[in-house]
Parts: sequence; structure tokens; C-alpha cells
Amino acid sequence: MRSHTRCSACGRRLHRPLLQKIFTRKLGRTTKITPLQLLFLLIAVTIGYKAIVFFVESLSGTRDSDSAAIQADWKA
Repeated sequence: MRSHTRCSACGRRLHRPLLQKIFTRKLGRTTKITPLQLLFLLIAVTIGYKAIVFFVESLSGTRDSDSAAIQADWKA
């Protein structure tokens, strides 16, 4: 049985909660994300999404023009 859960001098917890122990073992040291880091992450995800959409649209546009040219040759 634990007699003290907090330090009598500074008030800091002496024992970590069970969930925190599990996360520390599985994920390593936990770090906090600052609002600036979150903003950079959102910007990076948005740019990545736009780049993927751009490449997919450019590839599908090329295929559509190729198929139109093939159909025009076939009809002629």
C-alpha cells in the first residue's frame, strides 16, 4: 500500500498513473505538441493533399486526351 502519493516538500506526484506507464512503455517519452507545431502539421497535410489531387487530376487529364485522340483516329 502506498503511503504517500505526492512529495510533502514540492507536491509533485511520486507515482505515475497506470495509463501513463503503459503509454511510456509503448511510445517512449511523451512530448506535448505546441500550437505552432500543430499549425505546421496542418499546413503540411494540406499541401500534401493538394499535391496528390493535382497529380491525380493531371494523370487523368492525360488519359482522357489520349483516349479522345484514339477515338478520333478510329472514327476516321
